[in-house]
Amino acid sequence: MGAVLGWILGLIPLLGWLLWWWNEIWYAWPVERRGTNASVKLPPGQMGFPFFGEIFTFLWTHLFGSPSIMACFPSISKFIFRDEDAFLPEWPNVDLVGRNSVVAVHGKAHARLRSFVLNALTFEIIGKLFMSFEPGPQLDEVYWLLHEMCRKKVEAIFEVEPEKRKSQSEETVTDLMDGIRQIKDEEGKKLSDQEVLDNIIILVIAGYESTALASLWAIYYIPIQNKNGEFITSEDVSNMNYTNKVAEETLRLAYIGAFKFRLVARDINYKGYRIPKGRKVILWLQYLHTNPEIIVQGSAKPEAYQVFGGESRICAENMLARMQLAILLHHLSVGYKWELLNPDADFFYLPHRAPADKVEVSFSKL
Repeated sequence: MGAVLGWILGLIPLLGWLLWWWNEIWYAWPVERRGTNASVKLPPGQMGFPFFGEIFTFLWTHLFGSPSIMACFPSISKFIFRDEDAFLPEWPNVDLVGRNSVVAVHGKAHARLRSFVLNALTFEIIGKLFMSFEPGPQLDEVYWLLHEMCRKKVEAIFEVEPEKRKSQSEETVTDLMDGIRQIKDEEGKKLSDQEVLDNIIILVIAGYESTALASLWAIYYIPIQNKNGEFITSEDVSNMNYTNKVAEETLRLAYIGAFKFRLVARDINYKGYRIPKGRKVILWLQYLHTNPEIIVQGSAKPEAYQVFGGESRICAENMLARMQLAILLHHLSVGYKWELLNPDADFFYLPHRAPADKVEVSFSKL
């Protein structure tokens, strides 16, 4: 019995060592061996335990079930956004929004779809503009299903629309779905019904969720930044000249889209580091937006402020989202005062960061 226990105790350190180095042996060493330029090396970091990796280092590591490189500096973020042929969009999972949606495709297909992207002020108006859905039980059901991640049930509601519209004139355009159905590629081919559905679903999600979350954080941050009833000073005025400055700061602090995911299409050399083909690159935008050194030193540089992505894949809805938030802030500020009922509430982080109480607020008219 003592001998068996001794063997077990002796194997534990060996197993721990193998677990720690397994990803390094499996993923990193083959890349290093095939390299021809000794001066070009992989980014620093360890691959850590399989499937988990170095969750707290965010460099060359193993995240979301695959080897990944974390990019969290303005210069490399700009480099990746600009070369969309080398860094393809690759989310961990796109089953809910569809593999043919505007966030998943790239190149000419993305450019065609992006030109049709619109936003709206509320979930009901999005339904009206995108699919001519009137407010009511059907749209309420879609909203609930999207939050419960029920892709198949959402699709069952939406998929009847393309069939209903096949009998109407091809020139008839009453909403975004009609417009998407008429998009043609270089060969004159239109999108399939599945491609139309994928894009309508992601537009409904993005059009509502992003603005709703930004509004939530604006209502949350404003009362905790100043004491209740504190007057605006001349310094406040000089530092925050326009309402849209408050909107921009809300978007920065909220970091609604904390990460962007890319798949490396070919071997890339960047400042002496090799980014191997087939690896994932994760742009950690939250780090850019919350690091004081980057914000102070790079506040005027677009690559230091990318709440809506960058370059050709910047969110087509970004200006409308900014406008909606500015309108909300104006009407709230001139007509109401409010306070948080639970200013010390905890936060949850999935699928988006938000206070656990969903920002319970007491409003009163001025």
